Amino acid sequence: MCGIPSDKYANVICCLLIAFVAGAASFYFFNLIHCGISKAGAAVMGFGFAYIAGVVKEKLDERRDGKFDFNDLFADTVGGLIGGLLFLL
Repeated sequence: MCGIPSDKYANVICCLLIAFVAGAASFYFFNLIHCGISKAGAAVMGFGFAYIAGVVKEKLDERRDGKFDFNDLFADTVGGLIGGLLFLL
């Protein structure tokens, strides 16, 4: 679709799920231990987890294939932002 390779869609969806689940888990965990955190703070944490996962994936790809793909990292970042925003809803 629109000239975007299918692996970029997979990166977006995976990081979207990582950000959403990590944001939800951190929000409920911190509230469970009575250490209040806002939903916005949890969404930022979720985005952080997704971004770190994307960077680690690219570093592993660089070690294996010798190529750090910034377009993959951009797709991971977009997925993390969307996942964080979806958690806020």
